[in-house]
Amino acid sequence: MRTWVDGLLSPAARADPAVRQAHVELLMSLAAPFLFLPVAAASTLYFKSDLDLFDLVWFSAWFLIPVSQWLVVRRTGNVTLTRDLLSLSLLLFIGVGAAYSGGLASSMVIGLCVLPIENMLSGDRKRVLMSIAAVIGTLAVLWGLRELKWLPADRATGELHDMLRPLAVIFVMLYSYLVADALIRHRRERGKSLQDTENQFESLFETAPISMMEQDWSQTRTMINTLIASGVRDLNRHLVEHPEGLQALVGAIRMNRINKATLALYRALNKEDLAAHLAPARLSEEEWRNYRMWIVSFASGESGTYLNETVSRRKQGGQVHTRVISAVVPEHRHDWKRVVTTISDVSDRKRAEIELYSAKEEADRSNRAKSQFLATMSHELRTPLNAIIGFSDIMRKELFGPFGELRYRDYAEDIYDSGLHLLHLINDMLDLSRIEAGKYEMREESLSAADLFDWVLNMTEPQVITSGVVLHQSIQENLPAFFADLRAMRQIMLNLLSNAVKFTPRGNRIEMSAFQDGGTGEIVLQVADSGRGIPARLLNKITEPFVQAGDPTITRETGTGLGLSITKSLVSMHAGKLLLTSTEHQGTKASVRLPASRAAFDQMPEASEKMVNTLWA
Repeated sequence: MRTWVDGLLSPAARADPAVRQAHVELLMSLAAPFLFLPVAAASTLYFKSDLDLFDLVWFSAWFLIPVSQWLVVRRTGNVTLTRDLLSLSLLLFIGVGAAYSGGLASSMVIGLCVLPIENMLSGDRKRVLMSIAAVIGTLAVLWGLRELKWLPADRATGELHDMLRPLAVIFVMLYSYLVADALIRHRRERGKSLQDTENQFESLFETAPISMMEQDWSQTRTMINTLIASGVRDLNRHLVEHPEGLQALVGAIRMNRINKATLALYRALNKEDLAAHLAPARLSEEEWRNYRMWIVSFASGESGTYLNETVSRRKQGGQVHTRVISAVVPEHRHDWKRVVTTISDVSDRKRAEIELYSAKEEADRSNRAKSQFLATMSHELRTPLNAIIGFSDIMRKELFGPFGELRYRDYAEDIYDSGLHLLHLINDMLDLSRIEAGKYEMREESLSAADLFDWVLNMTEPQVITSGVVLHQSIQENLPAFFADLRAMRQIMLNLLSNAVKFTPRGNRIEMSAFQDGGTGEIVLQVADSGRGIPARLLNKITEPFVQAGDPTITRETGTGLGLSITKSLVSMHAGKLLLTSTEHQGTKASVRLPASRAAFDQMPEASEKMVNTLWA
């Protein structure tokens, strides 16, 4: 039998048990009218000798209705669509048949009862009501046709009416049995599924490695409904102002069951021991606050869920950081009779967070102490260095007479160079520490790009001439003045130009430019060289302290590695951006972009540039 039924189903329907069951139930609905066809045909042949074309078409339609519906469901797999088509086909077939066999007096009218019964399988109340309305509408049409005397002549004889009436009753009863059988199976399967789910939940509940408890909040729910009905709109505020009300709500919660992990977490002996430990009279302030948030969350949210991290007391002393996740079982959201709560021990994570925060605080304190130390040691570090540099300079220039030994002059040169290098390093470190410590005072004023470039070029003139590079500058016409700290802007441009000169080979070109971005209005100060460039691996971290792009073994290129870091910090203090683009062996472009709000006026200059002659070549 199963093999024969599977032959009527599509391969997709046979693969899924749930889909197969739905298709089999539909086939049973199609089989009922199909099985009654021979009985009706035999009765008609016996009691009516004058069969004509109408009768042949009528019985052909009776045969084709279930066959066509079977083809539809086999091809589409859509049971709902097929049931809708079947209901519509039966309605038309029975309605037309009743009209040609006596109207309301026809035995076929009894068959209209199968439409609501058929739609019961959908589980949709709306569909059942629509089918009842369709049946009533059909009866109303038949009654109207009779009253208007528009009904066609009755094609059935009296004997045929007597025969078809009990057959129609049997047909409806059989159809009702098939539908009832399907509904009973659905209920049994649903009950079995629920029981399986409950058994699985029981197993998971008992063996779960995390704490789980099931509680009964039904009395608490009733009390909350009473409060809301009495006019309480803000439940949280009401519970804060009336702690005795909160105590009553918490006291109404009943503990149904707990698992072993819960007893281990709270270090309790059994459920009664834990219930006594969590009694309202023993709750801490933190636990009262947690219960209040718990109750308010359940009362205000439609999902009936609660999530919080809190501190819980253990039965035998001590505390534990816990993560509480609680939810009302969906079937009991109206009465809160079953609330399932999981409690996780997150003490290790909390300790790690506290240790991480403490480490960060300690690092910040150490960094501030370092910056403050360097800032306050300025004079103590610079004073002896100035003496070393000054006296070594006198010695190397032999101002008080020649050396008796020439090696002394070399030693003096080394002392002078080393002292000067150490002074530059200390100055850079002190500048960086002042910026980090927030002790770099900004004195903003209106600056001119031309005046700024002139000062920087004058300061670097000996270095430019010695290096043999070609230096050009271009300043956009009508470039507005901008507000900035003069000392900071001089140091920014001096660092950028010094780096460009340091890493640009003799005879190559360096371009200094200043313009206003026509799109954003930003003031842009730019230094571009055609030198060695920055390696791609260093481009993203070249502005970090003590990172150098050059070869430290080459004396001409040695430096502190703090210049670009200081430059970036000074630009950031102006709310600007330092952008570096570089291609190795082709050159580097350093752009300082200051916000448009620092421009002295909002007029956008024309996009023309005025080129100044080469300064040194």
